[in-house]
Amino acid sequence: MRRDELSVPPFHEKDPRFFQQQIADCEPTYQSMSCEGDNQWAAGISPLLNVSAFPMALQCCSFEPLRLSSDRGIAIVARNGSQYAFDYISNIAKTIGHDGSVTYEVYVRRFVCLPPVAPKKQHMIVGSPMVYNAQEFRRAPQHNRAFQVCS
Repeated sequence: MRRDELSVPPFHEKDPRFFQQQIADCEPTYQSMSCEGDNQWAAGISPLLNVSAFPMALQCCSFEPLRLSSDRGIAIVARNGSQYAFDYISNIAKTIGHDGSVTYEVYVRRFVCLPPVAPKKQHMIVGSPMVYNAQEFRRAPQHNRAFQVCS
């Protein structure tokens, strides 16, 4: 029987060999003034020599599963030593004050990549086993032999 790719059974989604490619769509250059979509993040900021004279330009990327993310401030994304989410910069806005000062507002969102880990069960600690002396054990009675072994 000939083996080819058609004879390989398909993987089930719970099989560790199952893989779905996940691709983000990124702009080729710094062409956006902001990345405001709930499925976008700021992948880069255009380098500028004079930040007050020119508008800020961003390179935005989008990834559809990020629609499930939520707006966050600074937060911890690990619980019990296990990472369950990641925070990312979704947008950066530049403001120039009346006095010419430049301020950047950084927007952070959180994407949960795994369900939160349930707390581990508490194990009961049992004291060390008791040590007994040989005198504390009852021994089986010694019976006389009904015969003797001849040498």
